[in-house]
Amino acid sequence: MTSVFDRFPRFFETSRAGGRDRLRWRYDYLFAGRKGFFEGKRVLDIGSHDSRWSFCALQDGASYVLGIEARAELVENGIANIEYYGVARDRFDFLIGDVFEVLPTLDARTTRNHFDVGLVLGFLYHTTRHFDTIAMIERLGCRTLIVETNVLPNERQPIVRLRMEEVAAPHNAYSSVGVTNGQTLSGLPSILAVEMLLHSFGYHTEVLPMPSMDDVAGVEDFRGGRRVAILASR
Repeated sequence: MTSVFDRFPRFFETSRAGGRDRLRWRYDYLFAGRKGFFEGKRVLDIGSHDSRWSFCALQDGASYVLGIEARAELVENGIANIEYYGVARDRFDFLIGDVFEVLPTLDARTTRNHFDVGLVLGFLYHTTRHFDTIAMIERLGCRTLIVETNVLPNERQPIVRLRMEEVAAPHNAYSSVGVTNGQTLSGLPSILAVEMLLHSFGYHTEVLPMPSMDDVAGVEDFRGGRRVAILASR
């Protein structure tokens, strides 16, 4: 199995969040065959990590991407990655900080802060502020969202289970407030909870079909129904 990351392998080195097979498979799941979602579009990438998915959107023709990431070292890696591969500097920006502090500062009345597509990949289960997350993205104009999240498997009710996360791990929750003894509270939703949330903002939802996982290492959470991606549009 190959993906865009085999042509741009720096992304295999700038984060430890998942192995190479997992990253390749997630690209296939989230991006393959969806170039039309990004062609000429302005994209908002929440929890942009080392810019891997921002870069994929740019490769698929996005006119501009704004990433929001709390950890400065990941933003530094992301900018270095994108610049190394020759993307014009006026096609992307990254803001460092807590999503819930950064996004409210963006003036939705300006063209610069208007977006077409929102990427919420690996983020929603690291917060308890699910409603606020979608509200802030919707406020900036996004009519299409791809929401990839861990979920409660086999849960038939729209519920969220609270839990504590260590904030020191770069792939875990981040909070500028509410950290006690190195931990912060997060909420793991069911699929129905995520769909109800998106429906409340007028989005139609589709749980994306997964590509084959035969002989793919590192995707046990997807295989076991503990992680899904949902396409939301209106």
